[in-house]
Amino acid sequence: MAGPKKKTTVKKTELKVTAPRKTSRAKAAAETEASFFDSADQSPKKTIITKKYLYAVVVVLAVIGVLFTASRFWVIAWVDNKPVTKFELYSLLESRDKGKTSEELIVNALLKSEGAKQRQSVEEAEIEEEVKKIESNQGGAEQLDQILSIRGLTREDFRKLVSQQLLIQKLFGQGVNITDDDVAKFIESEKASLDPQALANPESSEAARMRDGIKEQLKWNKVNENYNNWLKENLNGSRVSRN
Repeated sequence: MAGPKKKTTVKKTELKVTAPRKTSRAKAAAETEASFFDSADQSPKKTIITKKYLYAVVVVLAVIGVLFTASRFWVIAWVDNKPVTKFELYSLLESRDKGKTSEELIVNALLKSEGAKQRQSVEEAEIEEEVKKIESNQGGAEQLDQILSIRGLTREDFRKLVSQQLLIQKLFGQGVNITDDDVAKFIESEKASLDPQALANPESSEAARMRDGIKEQLKWNKVNENYNNWLKENLNGSRVSRN
């Protein structure tokens, strides 16, 4: 009887001793497994964030690429960071003769920008006054219309040209002064091409009109010289970026 009791006691003791070891190992294994899955769970999250970020970058770059391509194809130049578009060019070509070029649009944009920079502008009343003066010099409105028709210009085209010339005069005519000596020198050098009757009668009204005309012409020559120098410098400078 004593023998079996001792065997039973030994078995119970073995169970009590081994049970905690199994539990400790299981807990350690469970912790290791949990740690592994935690790190595994974190890894995909990092991958997903990276993919989203890269996707966003790709989309932004694609949009920038489209805009850049569009600007290359639809913007012919940048004048003071403002675009001159092919749409403007095509519209101008459709409304006028085929001789119009992108270079003219760039010049117009540059001149307009310079006017804004110097706070100079041309009013409608100034344009109208100049048109009336030109009509008078050409013998009336009908005569002027005939001249414009021969040159393939409409009245609207003509008014734009007058506005441009007035702006050029304001921007580049400051400080330009033509003296009587300048007029006299011009008359002396150009006698062969001037009205002989006006030359023969210096005190006549014809001679006075001739001198006024020469003075105006010399002034415009100087203004246009200033304008052309400015234009040459700025067309090849940083203000104009051609595509």
